[in-house]
Amino acid sequence: MVVEQQLERARLELLDMGLRSNPQLNYRSGSKALDIIDEQSAKIFEMLVEQENTLSFLPLPEAYQQKIADSEDEGSFFQTDDDSELPPLDLYLEQKKGAARFTDKYLQTGLVPAKLDKALLKLETEAHTMLQEQGVEVLYLALGFLQWNEPTNSSVSRYAPLILIPVQLMRSSARDSFKLRYTGEDLGSNLTLAAKLRTEFKLMLPAYSDEMVITDYYQAVADAITAQPSWRVHQDKIGLGLFSFGKFQMYMDLDPTGWPEGKNHHSYL
Repeated sequence: MVVEQQLERARLELLDMGLRSNPQLNYRSGSKALDIIDEQSAKIFEMLVEQENTLSFLPLPEAYQQKIADSEDEGSFFQTDDDSELPPLDLYLEQKKGAARFTDKYLQTGLVPAKLDKALLKLETEAHTMLQEQGVEVLYLALGFLQWNEPTNSSVSRYAPLILIPVQLMRSSARDSFKLRYTGEDLGSNLTLAAKLRTEFKLMLPAYSDEMVITDYYQAVADAITAQPSWRVHQDKIGLGLFSFGKFQMYMDLDPTGWPEGKNHHSYL
């Protein structure tokens, strides 16, 4: 039993459980992540993964660009004043495009064109560098998030992605806009989150499999967290970001349940 406990501790050390710089547990938009807004994750999954479509990006609608250009805080246009001539962005998009906006092969963002191009270029450059230098894919589209908090800091909500799709940003020339495609590599649920919930909260995060409908998976996660009444599943929260899984294979390789039949832990230690 002592050996098993030591092995499990060693496995957990491979997963970064810190919150400051770990987007698997504490996702935040910024230099290494781009929020996708007013989209439906089930539709994105269908178009990107099942139909293998290439998706493009939409900047902030022109009606809002001047409003945001006049503000120091790029997110402040969401908090419109009562006398504002523009409605909240999601309502504006619903009025202009209706349900068709969820199946138009475009991913809506809240950035003006120049900042959107800059953000995508930075993500593509860093992802390409990591692939060249370390041979690992780090660019993922995160679909659905768990809003959670720590018992010692219940007033601060964290957001952890639930389904991670390996993707690639591409364009034919520097003048063209970036497009997004699914790489075809394995996708799955958030192993770091699963380990944290299991070890610190005694909660079992359901594992996502290719046979599951993603809306059913979100419901399974919601069912699993009922003991935490302040936690919520946001199935249509979506983000494109850099997620490092360099040590995940080692973590999985050290799982005794996956070892060949007839081999015990003593053979590997």
